[in-house]
Amino acid sequence: MIRLEPHGHWFTPESPARRVGTRCAIATAVETTEGPLYAVSVHLENRGDAGYREAQVRRLIDAIDELAGAAPVIIGGDLNTGLADGGDFEKETLFAHAYGRGFERHGGPISQTTTRPSRVSRSPRGTWKLDWFLTRGLLVEDSRIVPSLAEDGEVLSDHDMVVAKLGGFRG
Repeated sequence: MIRLEPHGHWFTPESPARRVGTRCAIATAVETTEGPLYAVSVHLENRGDAGYREAQVRRLIDAIDELAGAAPVIIGGDLNTGLADGGDFEKETLFAHAYGRGFERHGGPISQTTTRPSRVSRSPRGTWKLDWFLTRGLLVEDSRIVPSLAEDGEVLSDHDMVVAKLGGFRG
């Protein structure tokens, strides 16, 4: 478990949905025939701005570097990108920081969003591209988005699934 912040927007008495704890990421080492691969699941803060999320990614990558060293890494999850900027995920400075630390961004077609109205999202303000993979030391052959719809069209989740096909470690 990697703590991303000492406090959070959801964890104050003023919060509309008070919670216990802080934002965290979960990391694990997966043994492969090429060596260990570190896989990290994360959900960044939606109530903060781009600078806040960049600070979370900075802490996350610092912890991953300490844990994994030079081993390949894949980070995946809801990065809540663009929420503070009207949906413009390109204004998120976390991507530039991750790139500077050797990571590449993958999230399916750039023009395709990863959220949709559903029973979970009671009052959606549009659709967003929030879900991504960040990889370092890995060959990514393909990245795509799988709609969260049942065969009959029923919405199964407010987030679609982002899939990445890994082609091995970078030499």
